[in-house]
Amino acid sequence: MQTPLTNVLLCSEFKDVYPPSEDSFLFLDALEADIHFLKSVKPCVTLEVGSGSGIISTFLCNANLGVCFHICTDVCPAVCRFDRLGVTS
Repeated sequence: MQTPLTNVLLCSEFKDVYPPSEDSFLFLDALEADIHFLKSVKPCVTLEVGSGSGIISTFLCNANLGVCFHICTDVCPAVCRFDRLGVTS
């Protein structure tokens, strides 16, 4: 699967958003390795706590798991605005 794009992080409005890093990409690798299992359980909700760039939720959204609802949480208002743009597009 293709890694979600995060080039909008370059905008000054999102300077406080935690960019994807080694931990994010390690998690993406683990999710990709288990994608067949995830599709078999057909989750109806995902929850990402401390979403930062939202790259994990965006990946899950693009994985076509049949999920009808993605929830991203973070204490930083800029992150919440950014995730709303990224995960829904």
